[in-house]
Amino acid sequence: MTNANAFHHVHDTRKLYRRLLDSMARPGKINDIADLLRGVPETCPCSPGTYALAQTLLDQQVSFYYYSQELNADDAERAIEWTTGSRHTASDAADYWFIDTSPEIDEIDSIMQSVRIGTLTEPEKSATIALHVRKLSGADDLTLPMILRGPGINGWHLLSAEGMNIEWLRLRSERNRDYPTGCDFVLFDDDGQIAALPRTTRIERRGF
Repeated sequence: MTNANAFHHVHDTRKLYRRLLDSMARPGKINDIADLLRGVPETCPCSPGTYALAQTLLDQQVSFYYYSQELNADDAERAIEWTTGSRHTASDAADYWFIDTSPEIDEIDSIMQSVRIGTLTEPEKSATIALHVRKLSGADDLTLPMILRGPGINGWHLLSAEGMNIEWLRLRSERNRDYPTGCDFVLFDDDGQIAALPRTTRIERRGF
């Protein structure tokens, strides 16, 4: 018997992809995907957000790297490979990164040095980082408020995150210095919200 509420690998991924595109086109805008995450299997070894994003972004043509300090990374890697047809690869070769738990500062540095940023002639050969944070907000009410400027933003936009180390922003700025090279971020939280930080987005933060 089929569970009518189960995550649908065609219809739900299409819905999520449209919301993800909207987030990329309007940096910092928070989109809700909680309705899609309710169908993620409870036995999934990774977070519901990672599972849904992986089903949406991955296929046989791309590779991924999975990171978690708390969840079973081996089980998550196998589950993602099995359900998407994608392949888990070395960190410096991955098209997509899925980071399910917050790393320590030295590990953030190692991750950002490994992430592909493409080249001036082939900027598309860069990586997208899907980063799990505790909470996202459009108000200045969380520990990491960010002022966003750039393409897709009328003036400026405020995005706040809880559970995101400021080191991500510092290293992102370094890696994205020479446009069009760089990496893109997709943030997702425990409440089923997503927001995007494309490489073209400038981030201002007091003390940053």
